[in-house]
Amino acid sequence: MATRAPFLSTRYGGYYHREVPKEDADLTRIGPGIACGEYLRRYWQPVTFSDDLKGLPVAVEILGEELVAFRDFSGRVGLVEAHCPHRGTSLEFGLVSKRGIRCCYNCWLFDVDGAILEMQESRKIAPTKTGSATAHIRRTSTTTLYLLMWGRQT
Repeated sequence: MATRAPFLSTRYGGYYHREVPKEDADLTRIGPGIACGEYLRRYWQPVTFSDDLKGLPVAVEILGEELVAFRDFSGRVGLVEAHCPHRGTSLEFGLVSKRGIRCCYNCWLFDVDGAILEMQESRKIAPTKTGSATAHIRRTSTTTLYLLMWGRQT
């Protein structure tokens, strides 16, 4: 027969039990590349109220990742990574236009899908801060339902 823990032998003994179990890192960490974080990224997460997406981009942090939510002037909703791939400028300070969001530093125009539509300074893609000659921006799938903007990684 199993023995009972000493704090369970008296009435309300669990109330006086103060031992806190160790943190299980597999269940409590949600950053990119961690098991629980990758699992939760498969499901729709509430991001922001859709009423907040009027004219200015909104900076959000979901599951340890910095993202920017915006609605372009044609009504499409975008949720992209927070930093421009060229110089790392925050797109939170970007300018929302009819076709997407424009970086405030180098005027690159990004679509709601993360594709680069325009580059002001040249026709070639300039080297990014990571040194590669190809630039892209990671995006997140979005939908608007019940006055909330929902996002998930695909």
